[in-house]
Amino acid sequence: MRKFFINSKKNILVLLFLSISTISISQTKGYTIKLKIKPLKNQPVYLGYHYGDNQYVVDTAMLDKNSEAVFKKNHTLPQGMYLIVLPTMKYFNFILSKNQNINIENDTANLYLNLKIENDEENQYFAEYQKLLYLNQQSNEVYREKSKLYPDSAKFYNQKIEKNKNNLLVQKKDWIEKHPEWLFSKILKAILPVDFTFDAQKYFQNVDFSDERLLFSPAFTNKLDEFFTSLPSLTVENIDSLYKAIDYILMQSMKKSSVYEEITKYLIGQFDLSGTYPNPDAFWYISDKYFLNGLCPWINDAFKTKLSKYNEKIKSICIGSTFPNLYLSDIQNKKIKLTDTKSDFTLLIFWNPECDHCVDYMKKLKIVYQAYQRQQFEVVAILTGNNVELWKNEITNYPWIHLYDPKLTNDFIEDLFLFNTPQLFLLDKDKKIIAKDILTKELNDLMK
Repeated sequence: MRKFFINSKKNILVLLFLSISTISISQTKGYTIKLKIKPLKNQPVYLGYHYGDNQYVVDTAMLDKNSEAVFKKNHTLPQGMYLIVLPTMKYFNFILSKNQNINIENDTANLYLNLKIENDEENQYFAEYQKLLYLNQQSNEVYREKSKLYPDSAKFYNQKIEKNKNNLLVQKKDWIEKHPEWLFSKILKAILPVDFTFDAQKYFQNVDFSDERLLFSPAFTNKLDEFFTSLPSLTVENIDSLYKAIDYILMQSMKKSSVYEEITKYLIGQFDLSGTYPNPDAFWYISDKYFLNGLCPWINDAFKTKLSKYNEKIKSICIGSTFPNLYLSDIQNKKIKLTDTKSDFTLLIFWNPECDHCVDYMKKLKIVYQAYQRQQFEVVAILTGNNVELWKNEITNYPWIHLYDPKLTNDFIEDLFLFNTPQLFLLDKDKKIIAKDILTKELNDLMK
């Protein structure tokens, strides 16, 4: 279900200059990366690396009058996906593996088509892949535009796009099969398309959680994000599947302690209120089973105490918990207990009349609501915004219970983990949460 977010975050390229001591290095060999970037001259360039969903700069060099520069140190760098950042902040990627003595040539006219990497077979394949990916994207864009111009031929152009997609997939699988231990192959394999399933063993079948080189790439975080942003509405029937998926991911990552620590930290951050995909049930579970149960030795007692209190609050709005008692007011300012309904099922909907998705949901909900008697199904809609006058006008369109908090005594975001609107909780007759953020078409099945 599409959401109107209360708290939005901008996704921007993070370029942070770190001391070389902050990443694992080896003093045995050193790295030498010779660079030529036409037509740039007498300008700085930066050597960076990927770490999860961020990028960091680790070295700086100056292009001379011949457009040449050298990154050189007497220690080796962690193997991973690296990047050359230009003065314009544009960048291109390459692989840094055991061989850390490579020559790179490029031209700003097109950083994908002009990329050449010598002294390293893996990078030659990686450069070829980037060119193929770029050409496919350009070709597909042309087909999409033609499909719009000539709708009668849309099927033909869609088939062309599908053919490009399949050809690229065949090429990826060929590289993976020929060089299974290359980091390039591990990255390609990890991002192979897989249809969503709650069965994490199937969904993550192509991800090698024991290879810490993948930490220095977007592979882990991209696949995790893809999975957790594809979750269906949570219900009492599937909540155990979510917990099992988290267990599988973390148990697999335990094969390598560095991978386990980073993935555990990443997931709890993403599940939190300020994360990319807030999920109180997932946050509570990973905190309770891993962080608070001695399986994350890097956290201190002060953090554990704070997390324990936070987790106790979150538990109250997880699937299977009795929804917290809140006292709100109706339009006549009469005090109403939020869960004081007698229906077999109660849908709590936290909404804002200024949110288009909320209004759209309310209109669809009206059809479902009218199909049930009140002892079977009741709706309680709670205002989360401040525009009370608009709310008073809007609620005349919907025949269920409407409440608000005129004195703002409740902190919905902090106390109920409300991170977007509309946010929905389906309660049973005992006011236990049996589903969250459900589509209107799912209500009938859940209330059978």
